[in-house]
Amino acid sequence: MKKNIYLIQADFAYGDSVKSVYLPYAAGLLAAYAFRDETVKNNCSLARIVFTREEIAAAVSSFDRPFLAGFSNYVWNFEYNKLFAEKLKESHPECVVIFGGHNVPPGAALLEQYPFIDILVHGEGEEAFRCVLAALCAGGGLADIPNISYREDGVPRSTRLERVVCPLENYPSPYLEGVFDDLIRDNKDFRFSAILETSRDCPFVCAFCDWGQLRAKTRRFSHERVFREIEWFARHSIGFVYGADANFGIFNDDLAIAEKMVEAKRATGCPRIFSVNYSKTKAENVFQISLLLFDAGMNKGVPLSFQSLSPEVLKNIGRENMDLNHFSKLIAKYNEAGVTAYSELILGLPGETCESFCRGVGALLEAGQHRTINVYGFELLVNSKLGSPESVEKYRFETIRVELVRYHCSIDETRIPEYSNIVVSSVSMSRAMWKQSMIFSVLVQCFHNLGLARCFAVYLHYEKGLKYESFYRALQGWLASQDDGVCGSLYRFLDTRFDAVLAETGGMYGIDPVFGDIVWPFSEFLYLKAVYSFEAFYCEIDAFFRSFEIPGELFEDLTAYQKAIIKLPKIKSREIRLSYDLNGFFSRVYRNAPAALEKKQNITRMVDTNCFETWPEYARENIWYGHNHGRNIFSKPDVEFLSGSEPIE
Repeated sequence: MKKNIYLIQADFAYGDSVKSVYLPYAAGLLAAYAFRDETVKNNCSLARIVFTREEIAAAVSSFDRPFLAGFSNYVWNFEYNKLFAEKLKESHPECVVIFGGHNVPPGAALLEQYPFIDILVHGEGEEAFRCVLAALCAGGGLADIPNISYREDGVPRSTRLERVVCPLENYPSPYLEGVFDDLIRDNKDFRFSAILETSRDCPFVCAFCDWGQLRAKTRRFSHERVFREIEWFARHSIGFVYGADANFGIFNDDLAIAEKMVEAKRATGCPRIFSVNYSKTKAENVFQISLLLFDAGMNKGVPLSFQSLSPEVLKNIGRENMDLNHFSKLIAKYNEAGVTAYSELILGLPGETCESFCRGVGALLEAGQHRTINVYGFELLVNSKLGSPESVEKYRFETIRVELVRYHCSIDETRIPEYSNIVVSSVSMSRAMWKQSMIFSVLVQCFHNLGLARCFAVYLHYEKGLKYESFYRALQGWLASQDDGVCGSLYRFLDTRFDAVLAETGGMYGIDPVFGDIVWPFSEFLYLKAVYSFEAFYCEIDAFFRSFEIPGELFEDLTAYQKAIIKLPKIKSREIRLSYDLNGFFSRVYRNAPAALEKKQNITRMVDTNCFETWPEYARENIWYGHNHGRNIFSKPDVEFLSGSEPIE
């Protein structure tokens, strides 16, 4: 009788009536490769892959004579996996438990900490997993298998670490090998997404990333294999495909892969979306690929990321950024093409201060990144260079455990919480600086990227020379001074929630059933709370806007235009009469061709062709789905100029 092998790669499921979940790609790779081994194939059977966060007791009770259970670990399932493995070992003490994946650190520490884990696999797992399985089937030892930790006579030990250089053509595709066929057939109540891997490894050495530890020449899967996998996605109605490559577009012929995706969608309707990590160096390749996907309705946006704009930080993390002038031209190019380009920063990297961070955010705004600046806490990854004990001691990193939630998902009160280890202080940044920086970033994302105060900030920058950093620092101070009202409550919410985060008693999200039974990142949550009390909010913030002493008629125009561009539920159209050509002024700014504001009387009309009647619909479509695309803002008003217009003096 063959030995039953179970693989566990538990992921969150999205949605209400129909749940969406990823096919367990890592588990599939392990199975496809291991079962090509004759010893494994003759002695073992893949009994099941657990791919969602099932109720653990029920899942364990369903296991039939488990010989071995392999767990794929990352931050979103590590706590679940540990509890699952512990319960599994209690019920089946003879079952061999293997942990692998990104959350498995070097060395045997996890074996010392968790007696229910038998073997650890370090790094790329296919070959080590196959060797372990074959050795256990044949009754052999584990000492000669590289990249693992195990117990010998009850004592944890680790074997030699070797860089995996196996040609990728040796790794069979789990899709094409049929690993997921039964899983899809038996789970018709799920809508599946998939991961496409066209290459492995990364030539860069970003110290915060666990790819950075593996700096190596990129290995590639053949186009024939990749194309067949895309055809498989289309046949199996896979709507969303995530590209797992570190630098898609770094090779000129990556465009052919994108073309194959578009061809599949046009022929079958699937995949509908193809989301990738783009190359940091091949700007023209990335533009051509993103434009192709955008025209096919498959583009979720292009990241033009920096992580930090501090020269000291960049030196510490081993990263080089593109020149800001080049970045500014790229943003304008994407805006002109209608393609969303967004930027990302990481707060808490070594060498960063509150001043350098806020200055960097301001620099991105000055370079034209008005749409989206995503700011992430610095996650200390166990397999990154900065996650090493030497780096932790050098930079005196202090971390906190923050509950990890998937934004835009419901919170299940019976769930097993997962956690991120976020750096909140270092030699260059105190806890108080981290908190102030985080609040500043949320306010920029809410008031500028989502548009609540953007018109005033842009006008003051281009017409009065006020730096964006100064505008939003002033806004932060003004909001903090408000004791009550909408504005005061927004700031108090942020202030108290970040205190709770630092005390490890709260997460970085907001919930309000008015906007649906889901969790929101702080920036989106604040925006929704502000527009829910739209008139009261703008009545209060009027005092802040007036503090910049903008002339009366122009101030009234700016206020009217600022309010008019924000979409609201049930409001299908707006019409305002203005003395200044504000639409032309802002349009030129976003095209990276700013010019002086002109005094031209006009009627500006805005029509919402997809107006939503309820707050949950509005929040879902315009903020959840539409945040990066600016869907909550009227971007192309119709302007009718009136006679008697004259340039501003």
